[in-house]
Amino acid sequence: MDRFVEVFNRSLLILARNLVRQYPTDPVVGRTHQRIVTVVKIDPLLAIGIVGPYLMKYADQVYALEASDNAEQFFLENSFDAEIREGDKQKADTVMYLIPKVKECARSLPAEAKKEYKQHIIAMLDNYLEYKVALAESQAARRA
Repeated sequence: MDRFVEVFNRSLLILARNLVRQYPTDPVVGRTHQRIVTVVKIDPLLAIGIVGPYLMKYADQVYALEASDNAEQFFLENSFDAEIREGDKQKADTVMYLIPKVKECARSLPAEAKKEYKQHIIAMLDNYLEYKVALAESQAARRA
């Protein structure tokens, strides 16, 4: 189970680091990157517990990323307003600021880097699903 969390967090850190490289002087991007790094170090399960369900909600579109430009367009054109409003208000402001930055970063990537970006997102979803299965199996074994 730890391996799935580790791989998930590694991909998340890579995506966050790429965003900082794209916007090196943006203080919100920098603070968000530092928060992600800190969360992953202090509580590795927290990041997968927060980000994983959002990826799961869009699993069909995530898995279509490699095969279809339409799936990519879905993510680039969606504002995710409803999901953001469901969450914490304070975090929502930061997320509303970051989403356009992430989209702009994704749009500006060369083809090979964009492919790698998509692979990280797919790997994060894969590892979240594997983590959920391992967690369920672990809980079932403890009850037995």
